[in-house]
This record gives sequence, structure tokens and C-alpha cells, in this order.
Amino acid sequence: RESDRLVVSVDRVGIMRPTRLRSGGDAAGAVVERPDWRTSRNWLHWDQNPWASPEFEGMQGLLGLSPASASSGGFVTVPGFHREFAAWGRRCPEGSVPKRTR
Repeated sequence: RESDRLVVSVDRVGIMRPTRLRSGGDAAGAVVERPDWRTSRNWLHWDQNPWASPEFEGMQGLLGLSPASASSGGFVTVPGFHREFAAWGRRCPEGSVPKRTR
């Protein structure tokens, strides 16, 4: 049966650099702030193409390699958007949404 198959791949990796670090690489070093390394607050995106795969044919997981809290974590969702995803793709043809840069 098709439903008994599980296809696994790692085809993307995302890394967020810390914005506060110790100079010299040791615990006694001064704290250095790197605000230019901060992820944009407007970084909301989706990890599936609404024109190529409008029915959410994929599934993904997230593995955090360092501690995270509700306010610092690496996953944000828009509740209910999964019900609007395919319709949004039909209303906004591919190429009609401007790409945002920093």
C-alpha cells in the first residue's frame, strides 16, 4: 500500500547565527553584539510552494540544536492558514508576489 511508505530526505537546512557572543571564544571574553546578524522580524514564509504543491503534499520537522523558549523559538505558524493555502495560490499567481529583501 502507498500509505505504508515513508520517504525521508534532508533537502534544506537553515541556520540562524547568535547575535550575542563572547569575544575570544571563552566565557571570560566581553559580550559582542551583532545586530546585523539578527533575523528580520518580517521573515514569515512558508516551506512549501503554493503553486507546485497546493495541497500540502509534504511534511517537515524542526530540530533545535540549542535551548529555545516561546519567545525565542524557531517555529511560528499562522493558525488556520493551511485551509487558505491553495486558494491563496490561485488568487496570487506565481510571480505576482514581490520578493522581500532586507
